[in-house]
Amino acid sequence: MVSLDPMYVYFDMDEPTLLRIKRAINEGRIKLPQPGADIPVYMALEGEEGYPHRGNFNFVNNQINPATGTISVRGVFPNARLPGGTRLLLPGMFVRTRLPLGQPYQALLVIDRAIGSDQGLKYLYVLDKDNRVQYRRVQTGPLQDDGLRVIREGLKPDEEVVIGGIQQLRPRMQVSPEPTPMPSNAAGAQVEPPVVSPPAQAVPDGTPKKAPQGSPAPTDSGKAKAATGTTKG
Repeated sequence: MVSLDPMYVYFDMDEPTLLRIKRAINEGRIKLPQPGADIPVYMALEGEEGYPHRGNFNFVNNQINPATGTISVRGVFPNARLPGGTRLLLPGMFVRTRLPLGQPYQALLVIDRAIGSDQGLKYLYVLDKDNRVQYRRVQTGPLQDDGLRVIREGLKPDEEVVIGGIQQLRPRMQVSPEPTPMPSNAAGAQVEPPVVSPPAQAVPDGTPKKAPQGSPAPTDSGKAKAATGTTKG
């Protein structure tokens, strides 16, 4: 026999993530909820954007699976009959899940495609006061639903970030700035990015802030063009 309402969703957490969570709890960066308080878990079905279904954290196993290096976690979700008379969830379905951890915090966000990798180290191109491209190593954080990546270290809020035409630019190359907001993959945003944009600021709390759409990429040949602007709060 299987339960149809509520439904249980099982997912695995890898060992490095589990250790980071435990260390964050021990250091006070993540506060444990009060006894009896609900811990939200979000879920998406095939073809759905974001994580529109909300459930609650229900169970975590007490041992790591040595074969996979993961630990089993379970969430519980309501599955009442819809107005048409059917239930949305069925046993055996594959879903995507998100388990928010910690408290909301302000962070710098940069479109993920602007981040390069150099022998495993992440970097961005930024503009200096003379509008010359500079190589900047950064420490990245989680990726948000709209394609913006948290930058933990290495970037200041007022710095301008190269976000397009990366292959055409080199360190210390001079560009002509063109102001533009940080683009995102949100509905209605431009697919082609501008060349440079300031980082966005948002609270990565499971509902990322949507950045305004950017301007199309410049098409002029010759001297490279860039875009400048002020950081969003």
